[in-house]
Amino acid sequence: MVLTRAGEDLLPEVQRLLRIAERTMRHATAGAAGETVLSVNALPSFAQRWLVPRLAGYLAQHPGLRLDLSTRSGIFDFDEVQCDLAIHYGQPIWPGGSCTYLCSEIVVPVAGAALPAVTRAEALAERPKIHLAERPALWSEWFGRQGVELENANEGHWVDEIALAIETVRAGLGYALLPLYLIEQELAAGTLRVALDAPFSTDMAYYIVTPEGRADGAAGFRDWLIGQVSFRPLARGA
Repeated sequence: MVLTRAGEDLLPEVQRLLRIAERTMRHATAGAAGETVLSVNALPSFAQRWLVPRLAGYLAQHPGLRLDLSTRSGIFDFDEVQCDLAIHYGQPIWPGGSCTYLCSEIVVPVAGAALPAVTRAEALAERPKIHLAERPALWSEWFGRQGVELENANEGHWVDEIALAIETVRAGLGYALLPLYLIEQELAAGTLRVALDAPFSTDMAYYIVTPEGRADGAAGFRDWLIGQVSFRPLARGA
């Protein structure tokens, strides 16, 4: 079957409506079983490495709750995706949403077990570095805070997501600036280590976002999330 031009134009809207129908059916099925569905959206790395390992404790306290967890990136319309709560990275700006500060992003230079730690920021300037494409100025900002000027800020390897950066560092390909809360397991296991104890707070932060006018359904989960964060300084500029 080949779609006509009109069919191609309609396809995205049809797919959107089908997703809404599928989610509505899941909610209806849960309601019939006496359960409540909480729809939560978070960025993939945050969901996988920070949120999911903590969910068992929350669900044990709420046995009648069923989670609908998604990892859509970017700002979206809550009504369009039928989401109760989103965890947003960036600035507290979300049309149609109410933002509550969760935590700042604190990054530190880390290395795999095969690479040595350093005692001065200047030493890292000469070492191979891993850059995140979505945060291209991170190393320059960190070195600037340490009073070191990089001759070539783009030198090193580039990856397009945090999970890949973690694996690249573990493989010994270089040093990276990574958020502490996303590498807790690796630091505890010794597969990653802090190369230099010089944490840096970026001007971005994580925010809990709920739809304006209907936050009550997710209030308990929002409060639980805040309670899970042990270190909550406001980021620079937040």
